[in-house]
Amino acid sequence: MRRGARPAGGFTLLEILIVLLLVGVTVGVAVLRLGRDGDRLAMEEARQLAGLLRALGQEAATGGRSLALELLPEEGGYRFLALEEGGWRVMEDDPLWRPRRLPEPLKLDYRLPPPPPGAEARPLVVALPDGGMTAQFEILIQGKGGGYRVYWDPRRGPVSEALPPAAP
Repeated sequence: MRRGARPAGGFTLLEILIVLLLVGVTVGVAVLRLGRDGDRLAMEEARQLAGLLRALGQEAATGGRSLALELLPEEGGYRFLALEEGGWRVMEDDPLWRPRRLPEPLKLDYRLPPPPPGAEARPLVVALPDGGMTAQFEILIQGKGGGYRVYWDPRRGPVSEALPPAAP
């Protein structure tokens, strides 16, 4: 090696370890943040659905017709229906009532009372013209870390709340 010449280029072991440490911390923070964002997303979707159900009830009462929310868990979403002479029709004309799909990784599930004998077995939450709504419904929106439920409270209408954590 000549005098005054610099040694061959490269990184020292210490420099490489510092970079790996920084990358590890950054990835760890990102993973934790994404997990919390999934829970926040479930909360936002549940609140939005409760608000839409509230608006659906008001629309049914002011319009004097039965409207419904149809749950589509296999498709990961839901849509709104209006009862007309020929049966239920999908409400696609108004952007407020457009069909919706939950973003990944959210999942949709529900608990509804069984339909009356002879009635069509569809997962519907019905808003009636008199202001009433299908009682005892529970819609579950679940993310990776937890979930939220939307249910009917006779005093407050549609409500969203966090699901209790699963038992270990």
